[in-house]
Amino acid sequence: MYGVRKLIVADYDIIEPSNLNRQILYTESNVGKEKINVLSEKIHKYNSDVQVVPISIKVSSVEELEKIVAEYGSIDFIVKAIDTPIDIIKIVNQFAVSHKISYISGGFNGCYLIIDNIYIPTIGSCFGCRNINKDINKYTLSDKTKWPTTPEMPAILGGIMTNLIIKIFLGCYNEILIDNAYVYNMRNHALSQEKYVLENGECPICKKNNKVKDNNIRAKTFIRSVCFCLLSGGVAFLSAIGQFTVIGTQLIVLFLGIIFAIYYAYYNKNIQTSLENIVWLFSSFEILFLLVNFRTFIQLPVDIFICMIIFLMLWIFIMLGIVCLSYYITLLFGKEA
Repeated sequence: MYGVRKLIVADYDIIEPSNLNRQILYTESNVGKEKINVLSEKIHKYNSDVQVVPISIKVSSVEELEKIVAEYGSIDFIVKAIDTPIDIIKIVNQFAVSHKISYISGGFNGCYLIIDNIYIPTIGSCFGCRNINKDINKYTLSDKTKWPTTPEMPAILGGIMTNLIIKIFLGCYNEILIDNAYVYNMRNHALSQEKYVLENGECPICKKNNKVKDNNIRAKTFIRSVCFCLLSGGVAFLSAIGQFTVIGTQLIVLFLGIIFAIYYAYYNKNIQTSLENIVWLFSSFEILFLLVNFRTFIQLPVDIFICMIIFLMLWIFIMLGIVCLSYYITLLFGKEA
């Protein structure tokens, strides 16, 4: 249908009764037969112009993929749809990078349908660029899951992967989110994207030099917060000396906070950081304003002093609410902290 004329299918598994409910290629009469042979026959019946090369093999090394290329010729694209061995994605990635072949990888994880790797040579990053645990063989998934593999799951995942593959064939790279994983949630049928966390420096596989911004986010956030505290303290001190009104001083701090918020939202595209900047600025200002004007406050009547305490408590709750809102917006829009 899409002009593909040759398929090389590598698998070692046989058809079992549990496979019958997940696709339309196999029937009860095929149980016990090799999947690749039955698949080859079915595709030939659908389109006799397509040549299917079935290879009965469990791919477990780059050398085995090299033998396939040496025997059957060059490969234009790789679709990785197997989950064992656990480091199969590292094998496919190393082979694809060395031969400059695009590939896509997808699978299930409970109720999530995940397309976790899309590699296009010279565009984006490879699997080796990602900041994940290097000793991937230590981690295995349980054979049992709380979410069963239902018939529609392979169809949905296969449809999304096919759409992305065709876009790659046509060169529509601007319609693909490079360096992102596509995640389809079967619980609420929501499709989301999660950006890869890349390793800073040169990738040992593709040799791409990844310059990751804000690699030490917590330290930079702390330093930025200290600077805002000092700035707000200066504003509070000037307000005490110049005898500015509380409202007037807060307007000054609000203006400064908006400037910083616009700066980080525009240059860093980061909503959460922008909101947190305002929170730190206002909170530190309120504390320092109280310290600078402490002698004045303790001379206030009791009822006014209690009102001030209530006001500060409300202020704390408002600040906590803004922080919670910032994290909610981060989760909603997928912005990084």
